[in-house]
Amino acid sequence: MTRHGIRLGALAAALLAARPAAAQETRESLLEKASSATGAARTAAMERLGMLREERALPVLRAALGDGAVEVRRAAIGALGAFGRADLVADLGPLAADPDPRIAGDAARALASAGLPAVPPLLAALRHESGGVREAAEAALVRACGISARAAVVEEAWKRSKGDRFAFHAAVLALDAGPRAHREAVRALPDEPRSAEPLVRTLGSAGETVRAAARERLERLACRRLDDDGWRAWRLAEPEGPVVAWRAAALADPANPARLAAARALAVPDRGAVAPLLAAAHDPALASTALDALTAATGLLARPLPAWDAWWAANRGRSRLEWLQAALLDASDAPNRAAAARSLAGERDRRSVEYLLACALPDDDPVVRGAADSSLAALIGARPEGAEGWAGLWKRRRAEWK
Repeated sequence: MTRHGIRLGALAAALLAARPAAAQETRESLLEKASSATGAARTAAMERLGMLREERALPVLRAALGDGAVEVRRAAIGALGAFGRADLVADLGPLAADPDPRIAGDAARALASAGLPAVPPLLAALRHESGGVREAAEAALVRACGISARAAVVEEAWKRSKGDRFAFHAAVLALDAGPRAHREAVRALPDEPRSAEPLVRTLGSAGETVRAAARERLERLACRRLDDDGWRAWRLAEPEGPVVAWRAAALADPANPARLAAARALAVPDRGAVAPLLAAAHDPALASTALDALTAATGLLARPLPAWDAWWAANRGRSRLEWLQAALLDASDAPNRAAAARSLAGERDRRSVEYLLACALPDDDPVVRGAADSSLAALIGARPEGAEGWAGLWKRRRAEWK
């Protein structure tokens, strides 16, 4: 490489190294402007902090809700709405009843991203004297609950469910909500065993489109293809247990025409998926799909089937968290260490943070360190500078984790 090329490379490296510090300075500057600037500079800073979802801005934004300037209040409402957090309903909900239709309309729109907890203040906003606020509340209500139904239906479902998301959608299915709302409720039910009962019950619906949606959802849930009577019989005979066990049974059933779908559905970070996928990987018709799914189930890199068999023999007695830690300690395989570090972002456990801090963040490989940094940021919700910054942050946050 020429001297010119070396200088350019050094400059690029310096710029990359400076990026986090520059981003941090920018956030500090925005916080200062949101607190003490005036006019457009202040409102622009507040809007930017909302887009960044900067946690440190929450006290500033909450305080601005009571500001005497309407434009400051509106900027604060919009910024808080961008966080999409249920705990902000207590701040935004009362504003949806504000006499000023600009404030009330903005609050209704901001509440849309808060989910079901926003339903009560949005229902109240439907009675606002301003038609514009009522229109904004109506649209926000659809977004918040995910159901296109009459306000009376939403209100009754809310009362029956007491705010529980699953119970809310099950209640919609039990009410005269109309075909569209029923289809939306069917699709919103989670991949959990308790969803089977309302889905099978929906097979008795008068509308064919609703029944078809319920059949499709059951097929995706249990990875089988049955007619309505078959689903009713399956529900009576199916043992209690996690959905991963239902899919493992579907994968192991040689008479099931949806075995490939079952293998794909087992590509989830669940220890219970590993053994059935390994067994399926020995079947030539399922091997490719099963091997691909194993990487998601284990959180590790792909490997040939004999290597998977050997790995499982050594790890069958460990939890998923424990084998990810073991992978972090494998000095001979940096790519697999990086994969394990990335996978720990999905394991919301105190030990995940501790493993990343102790094993991955000090790793010699920069890819592993980068994966650890990203996973720690996802788990803790902040991104300090360097190992010392992470250690200090964890010391302050540790008590929040069980």
